[in-house]
Amino acid sequence: MDIDNKLWQFAVTFYAQPGVAVELLALQNEHGVSINQLLLAFWLASVNRPLTELPAVEDKAAQWQQQVTAPLRQIRYWLKRQQNDAQIKSATADCYQQLLKAELATEQVELALLFTHSDHYSATMQSSVGVRQLGWDNINFYIESRPQSSLCNQSNAAHRSSLLQGLLNKFCLMLSKVEE
Repeated sequence: MDIDNKLWQFAVTFYAQPGVAVELLALQNEHGVSINQLLLAFWLASVNRPLTELPAVEDKAAQWQQQVTAPLRQIRYWLKRQQNDAQIKSATADCYQQLLKAELATEQVELALLFTHSDHYSATMQSSVGVRQLGWDNINFYIESRPQSSLCNQSNAAHRSSLLQGLLNKFCLMLSKVEE
């Protein structure tokens, strides 16, 4: 398994764009969106492949996310909420940073698993569609096909859509800079 693959490289580049991290984290924390699966949808659009399937519960990527990344994130979030106590904050600052690094490493593994099976989650493009439209189609496929989170409801749909549209704009801007 190639840990430093094209999906990982895309994810690092896209995440570094101004505002992308904030919007992705808002989608994750407020709308139950999987950042890595959303990054897969964007990356597939960048290589002209429509997203046709999401990782099934029994897929290695989904299992990794559920069994490794999500529990580690829960621990890190819990520790962050304890930071109001000055003694705990000073005693656990290094631990928190280590958890953050570990979480990033687990996300890199998940992206490697998604990359390894990306042909299974996508198809060869049958007709010519612009990258913006394919990006929008892929993220809409992801949103409509994923299991609904308890964070999802109609009142949040407009906010989620606004965040996704903002990410799509940043994605297209990033690609246009790469092509120059």
